[in-house]
Amino acid sequence: SPPPTPPMTPVRKGIRAINERFRKGTPSDNPTGVGLFMHQWDGQEVTGKPWQMCIENCMCQGQFIPGRVSTMIVYAGLSNRPDRTQIPMPFGARGGILLHPSHVKLDCLYGIDAATYQLKNPARPGCSETFCNPNNFMDQNGNAGCGFSGAPATGWAPTDLKGLLEAHALYGEQGGGAGFHSGYNEVIVNSKHHNEHLPHAVEAFFYIQGQSPVTGDLGYSIVIDVVEAHKAFLAEYQLTEDDVPLLLLDPGNWQTPFYPAR
Repeated sequence: SPPPTPPMTPVRKGIRAINERFRKGTPSDNPTGVGLFMHQWDGQEVTGKPWQMCIENCMCQGQFIPGRVSTMIVYAGLSNRPDRTQIPMPFGARGGILLHPSHVKLDCLYGIDAATYQLKNPARPGCSETFCNPNNFMDQNGNAGCGFSGAPATGWAPTDLKGLLEAHALYGEQGGGAGFHSGYNEVIVNSKHHNEHLPHAVEAFFYIQGQSPVTGDLGYSIVIDVVEAHKAFLAEYQLTEDDVPLLLLDPGNWQTPFYPAR
C-alpha cells in the first residue's frame, strides 16, 4: 500500500487572519474593517530597508518629492463586479508589504490611480489642496467624477473612507488583474507615521505567485529582493516568521489569496 500522505503544514494563525480580513473586508470608516492595505514597491522606500519609507527629497519620475506611502485597499467584495476577475493592482510582477490597519494614518483617498507624485505639498504629500464632497462627486453624465478622474485627481478626506470605498466598488475603473488603471483605488498613508510605528506598521511581506521575488524595474538602479528584505527586517527587530510572514499572492484567488512563501 502507498505510504500515508504527510500532513499538510498548518497555515500560521497570522496568515489565516490576513485572509479572513480580506474575505470580511467591507466599506467602513474603520481601517481595521476594510480589508488589506497593500503597498507594492515603487522606489519610495529607504534603500536597503524597504520596509521604511522615504520622507523627503524622494526621487520619482525625475523629480524630488516629499514622501508618502501609496497603498491600495483590497477585499473579496470587489469581486462582486464581474469585470474584476483578479485582484486589481498596478504592477503584475512587483512584491511589497501589507500594512497593519491598526497603524495606518490615512492622509487622503482616491478611487483611481491619481498620479499623486505630482502632488507635492510637504504638509500633506500625495494629497490635493481641496477634497471632494462625498455627497456631490458625480459628474453631469452620471459618472463618478471627483476622486475618480484627473491626473492628478482630487482626493477624498480620510474621514470619508466608507463613502470612497462604496463609490469605488460601484464606479471604479473596469479591469481586474495587473496594470495601470486596472481598477484599483489609491490610498495615501503618512510615511512619517508609518516609520514611527515600525515594526508594528508592517503586517507581512509578499511577492506574486509565478513571479521573481526580485523587483528590478524601479529605476535609479534600485533592486529589492523581498526574500532578503524580509530576512533583514526580522533580524533588525528580532522577530520571527510567525510575527511577520513572507507570503505569496495569488491574484485570482478571492478567498485565500495569500499563502506561505516557504
